[in-house]
Amino acid sequence: MKKNDFYLEIKKALELDDKTVNEKTPIHLSSLQILALIIFADEKFEKQIKIIDLKEVKTISDLITVIGTENFTV
Repeated sequence: MKKNDFYLEIKKALELDDKTVNEKTPIHLSSLQILALIIFADEKFEKQIKIIDLKEVKTISDLITVIGTENFTV
């Protein structure tokens, strides 16, 4: 997936208010957002991530790392 497409989709999935989303965008995940990310990763990347994997996610860049950088293109 292209990163720009990912930014748009993750903005919707997490209901982020920021006008622009990029790798440096900070995120503070609620329980519902964690669930949304688990579903998102499964549907879009066929990747199963665990709640524990999301505990240290503080930015979109951290999230990309959890999903796997090999799943993204520029």
